[in-house]
Amino acid sequence: MKKYIEGPLSPFFLFFLLVNLLSCTSETNFKYDNPKWEYEQLSQAVQPGDIILKLGYGKISRSITKFLKEPIPFSHCAVVSSKTTLIHTISGKLVVKDGVQEIELKEFMKDVVPGSLYLLRHKSDLNQRKRIAEYAQIQLNKNVPFDEEFIHTDSTKLYCSEIVANALIHVYGKPYLNVLRIGENNIYGFNGLVESPDFEVVMP
Repeated sequence: MKKYIEGPLSPFFLFFLLVNLLSCTSETNFKYDNPKWEYEQLSQAVQPGDIILKLGYGKISRSITKFLKEPIPFSHCAVVSSKTTLIHTISGKLVVKDGVQEIELKEFMKDVVPGSLYLLRHKSDLNQRKRIAEYAQIQLNKNVPFDEEFIHTDSTKLYCSEIVANALIHVYGKPYLNVLRIGENNIYGFNGLVESPDFEVVMP
């Protein structure tokens, strides 16, 4: 898959990339004391409506953790739609296709810092949890673009933690994800899911 940046950039996305390019530090110093999950284990464990968090390799992932400054660093998330597929959203400035899209679980697991992959599940019944996946599927069918402005109050465009938060609001009436102040923007982080008593950490 080719990766490149083309077309105009939003001011916030441009600022984000500038910080990314100026970053010269190594990967996060946070140590994950968790096992590295294999595809077979994870594919057997997932259920529709589960949420997967991960920390990827590279400068973009590093920059996200620097922006968010959360206790457990994550850089991306996705909603489980089936045993083998997830729904997430990503900028077309970074990959060929922009916005909400499907990705194979095996592909999603390729770029993961060992031990950083978390599988989370709301403690409600399966029928309710399936509604999380259904919401994500609706956004996929609508071809919702990536939110380069990172405006969490505008659902016409979505960034990765925003689609998860909106799905949870749709089903449970609250986002669970913490809203963090980054510059002039309020952005959904990731750690709220790990910290919430309403969620079970299935893996690790």
